[in-house]
Amino acid sequence: LKLYYEDYIAQWDSILRDIRLAPLADLNIASENLKDLSSADSALKRLLTAVVQETELTRSDEAPADNKAATKAGSKLLSKLGKLGKLAKTGAKLLPRAGSANEVDLTGNLVAEHFKPLKGAIAEVDGQPPALDAAVVALTALSNVLQTVTANPDPQDAIKKQGGLAELTGAVARQAQILPDPVDDWLGGIAGDTSGLTQKAVTSELNAIWRADILPFCQAALNDRY
Repeated sequence: LKLYYEDYIAQWDSILRDIRLAPLADLNIASENLKDLSSADSALKRLLTAVVQETELTRSDEAPADNKAATKAGSKLLSKLGKLGKLAKTGAKLLPRAGSANEVDLTGNLVAEHFKPLKGAIAEVDGQPPALDAAVVALTALSNVLQTVTANPDPQDAIKKQGGLAELTGAVARQAQILPDPVDDWLGGIAGDTSGLTQKAVTSELNAIWRADILPFCQAALNDRY
């Protein structure tokens, strides 16, 4: 059964590695996406909750009180494994009886332990608060400023007056580093994309000032001198 557990883990790891958050093409998209990510019912939290629901195989609605209940619990576990579970169920008929020296682990603990850090991102684990909470605080601060900026008739000027958003995007990036893989990469990418957009906006605003105010002065000062 250990092989089935390992295959199940590999399949979910592959799914998670293939997930990519939508790129932030402009400030408006960044504002909308960050507003969702910082909400209590964000798409990210729903995704992680769904993953935990499928990988916390040790979770049970009832505590097995005897061998019959334990067998029932084992059947529920195998059903959670999907197609892999059907194969495992066939092989389970050949497994040693419960209580024997060669008893096989039907708890699903191997899978649950592997994905425990993901559960720790959205729920209290071992007395520690959800790791995502601190990141949500940083995302909320960044989201609030972005909403103010995008509501301005001249967002680029608004960002320039803010002095950029390096401190806020940096806070998100730092919180991302303490989150489990691949959530750290997802939020790190959000911080990087937002930082790039704000830097681009500031650069664009400075270039506009250069062209409107400084360049004409320089051209007038140097005209006919060389």
